[in-house]
Amino acid sequence: MSNTFNFKRFVKYLTYDLVTAWRKSGINVIATAMLPLWFYIIFQVFSLIFKGRLSNFHVIGIIVAYAISFVITSIACPVKLYGGITKKKTGTDWLLIPASSFEKFLSMVLVCCITVPILWFGTIAACDGLMELCLPKYDGMGLPVVFEYLEKALGTFSAGAAKFVVGSYATTYLNWCANVLTFALGAIFFRKNKVVYTFLTLMAIGMLISIGMGIIAGTDMNFTPEDFTDERMVHLLNVTTIVTYIVEFTLILGGLFLRIKTLKH
Repeated sequence: MSNTFNFKRFVKYLTYDLVTAWRKSGINVIATAMLPLWFYIIFQVFSLIFKGRLSNFHVIGIIVAYAISFVITSIACPVKLYGGITKKKTGTDWLLIPASSFEKFLSMVLVCCITVPILWFGTIAACDGLMELCLPKYDGMGLPVVFEYLEKALGTFSAGAAKFVVGSYATTYLNWCANVLTFALGAIFFRKNKVVYTFLTLMAIGMLISIGMGIIAGTDMNFTPEDFTDERMVHLLNVTTIVTYIVEFTLILGGLFLRIKTLKH
């Protein structure tokens, strides 16, 4: 039996991980994904109190609820699911589970990047549709508006035949994966104040990147105005986006695997 990956053993561990994830955070993910409904209820309660009638709940409120739900879930969920690994008793029990480091790493990635977003997005879509059908003064479904806005925003990064390489759905999903895996790494790396320390680390990295980019921009690179045509700028943006995602996910996934492999209590 391989010490790195055995399919039967991995399926058994993944099943355990999924059941544990549902028990720890499934209801929380569903409740957070229903933020548009909670926003609608609170909005209408205040409308009844101060106006004596129901008011139109505009789509901007729905979009704000989506954004808040996205941030809360992608930050809180991985900490809730895997933060206990750094505790002595919980972590020791987890290390003793008969599965390899790679299998535990792969299961963590699948749970964070496939299972949780399916549950989250499915709940949001169902909630959005039911609210449109059943609730009065609900000003239209928000999901189509969100992706329409993203498509228009990304469409501004185009010139002639040159198009932005990443669409709205891919952008949303890749950002989700980057966020949730980053905080998963923080959850299993820091022993206390996991979210705070992860934020501080991201701020420090952002400052270093900004300084580096400032140094590069300040050098004499002998560019002429002809070098900055619209098509070349779109091409440069595409290359920068792809390289950024590759580097980002390589560092995050590599950090997750190394942390899991070297974790001891």
